Amino acid sequence: METLTTPSLIALSRQGLPDLRDQYKENMCAKGGYVISEASAKAKVTLISTGSEVGIAVETQKKLEAAGIPTAVVSMPITELFDEQSKEYKDKTLGDGLRVSIEAASTYGWHKYTGQDGLNFGIDTFGVSSNITDAYEYFGLTADKMAPKIQEALK
Repeated sequence: METLTTPSLIALSRQGLPDLRDQYKENMCAKGGYVISEASAKAKVTLISTGSEVGIAVETQKKLEAAGIPTAVVSMPITELFDEQSKEYKDKTLGDGLRVSIEAASTYGWHKYTGQDGLNFGIDTFGVSSNITDAYEYFGLTADKMAPKIQEALK
């Protein structure tokens, strides 16, 4: 068993979230970021998200894949640990296609992973008072709103 020398935590949510991992033999979070859902072919798009937004990324992946756009999803819960990985690991994980971050908070800092030509979906204004479904719709953090923008960026 691997011994970690970094802090650990268990993060819980009040939201009903999908179970996206069925492999628990390896602590994937130890590398800070990892591919949680592979593309059907060489990825043209990599969706990068964390926490409850990983489920939204997987839904967006389904829409893009249905449109013929191979898309991978990366869960990146600990950017500091991801930054410590080898260049090869980071390049392989993030791919060389369009990189897109999905974060239900500020987009600040995600450009480091998406680059100048990437897309960053998030909330860079004050919030709204509503339930989570309406808030995500209001801020455009839904697969139905993000997939067309990603497709447009690929043109």
